[in-house]
Amino acid sequence: MFVTEENSYQYAVNLWMGKPSGHLFWALDADSKHQDMAAQQCGRKGNFELQRYELGCLPWAGTVSPYETENPFVEITRRSENEMTYIEYRSAAGVLTETVRRGQIFKYKVNSPETLRILMENWRHFVVRPINMEQYYAACAGKIPLIVSADTASAVQHMLQYETGVADLWYLLMDEPSLVEEAMEIWQENLRQKYLIMQKASVIGWYQAENTSTTMISPAYYRKYSMRHMKLFADMAAEAGCRSMVHMCGLLYDLMPLIRETGMNGIHSLTPPKTGNVPFEYAYKVMPDGFVVLGRFGSTDWIGKSKAEITRRLTEVLPRHIYREHAFMLLVTSDATPFTGDNIKLLRDCINEYEKA
Repeated sequence: MFVTEENSYQYAVNLWMGKPSGHLFWALDADSKHQDMAAQQCGRKGNFELQRYELGCLPWAGTVSPYETENPFVEITRRSENEMTYIEYRSAAGVLTETVRRGQIFKYKVNSPETLRILMENWRHFVVRPINMEQYYAACAGKIPLIVSADTASAVQHMLQYETGVADLWYLLMDEPSLVEEAMEIWQENLRQKYLIMQKASVIGWYQAENTSTTMISPAYYRKYSMRHMKLFADMAAEAGCRSMVHMCGLLYDLMPLIRETGMNGIHSLTPPKTGNVPFEYAYKVMPDGFVVLGRFGSTDWIGKSKAEITRRLTEVLPRHIYREHAFMLLVTSDATPFTGDNIKLLRDCINEYEKA
């Protein structure tokens, strides 16, 4: 559906509240560089004009983290050589080192019980303070639902992605389970302090980016470690009268029943086969009424594809009753792949024609 300014706010509120969409709403989730290039090709100024006036996308949320953080206990220094950036984290607890290559962590800070203990002491000194939200309320009022976001993931995902990597977290769990579990609780307490600030915001929903999938953590370990952390997120959102949504993509099929137990209200970027393994049909069978799905339509589904190829893929992954009977929006991603203005307009036309068929 081509969404206009006149009705977009109510459509987005209804989506957040878990009401059946009735229409095929969609949004473009692509890096700003490629969006700006496509916008220029379409005669538009930047990605906002592209999505609003050229594509008719649904602006589903304005996001803010309602706090600021600092850690006066830790001094961070960086040194770059060619493609590599070498980072040191110095504190009274010791020194941790990290190497980053082209924005990806090449060497993690933690690979032993000793380095984990240093990290834990550093975490104990995080300071979290609320910020003034008035400018965000004013900017979003009546235009787009305002939501608050935790700028960091729960303990397992954060450690996997930023502190230990997959292998060393596994080794540490085998060698020093009680130490790792203590570290997880320290991290989660820092998140809880952010949640307490989030509870004071006048917003419709909470959002948190988690990437945990069955390629990284088994259902048994998700139940043991991640599930109660995500339940804390969902419970504290509910206490504040807010809906909760978590970013998770990839291979989630075996985690879906556990995700239901957390009480969260929605998933951002739920990915069907073959990139992921969760058909939208299955997700709505597992989840309770009112569950929101932002379902991924990835770069391999539309970039460089013909009208027939795009339509065929829409037919494969998205039975029409999904968006007619449930709270659903198609989340079109480019996955850092370049695309043209003509390509994205062809996708727009395919989506609109598919809905009307």
